[in-house]
Amino acid sequence: MENFYEWIVERKKTKFDKWYSVLVIVAGIVVILLLATLPSIVPVTPMFALFLQIVAAYATYIIAGMRNIEFEYCVTDGDIDYVDKIVNRRRRKRIAAVTSKSIVIMAPTGDSRLPSSEGKMVIDASSGDENAKTYTVVYENKGPKVLIFEPTEKMLADLQRRNPRKVFVGE
Repeated sequence: MENFYEWIVERKKTKFDKWYSVLVIVAGIVVILLLATLPSIVPVTPMFALFLQIVAAYATYIIAGMRNIEFEYCVTDGDIDYVDKIVNRRRRKRIAAVTSKSIVIMAPTGDSRLPSSEGKMVIDASSGDENAKTYTVVYENKGPKVLIFEPTEKMLADLQRRNPRKVFVGE
């Protein structure tokens, strides 16, 4: 019988993310207004200018939403089957998959047992909230990699039960 756990964590918006969205929206409005004056400057039909305005509005909507990020974790029988990055609840990209055999060590972020992440590819799939309880997984997959994520208690219990010598839950 398999144990299967899923969890979605939303990335906390930073000030940069908020300003980015505001600037993209303002730039989009400016472009739409400039496109409204296009028929008086260049010999194009008003319908073509309207089409360009619609395209600019849609592009603004897509680009402004690119800072809405979620991470989905899936743990099955001691393996982190996947960590997906979901952008604006539309696009999904697999950013990590960790088998129990490839785990070198897993411990709470900042634990003294964790090796230095210098020279390793670091994948931060956490919410970015400084009060969140994050865990760091050092694993081998075409070179050493580090995954920082926020698993649930059930995920932690399953990972520790399947890998008791490599997974440390307590501090």
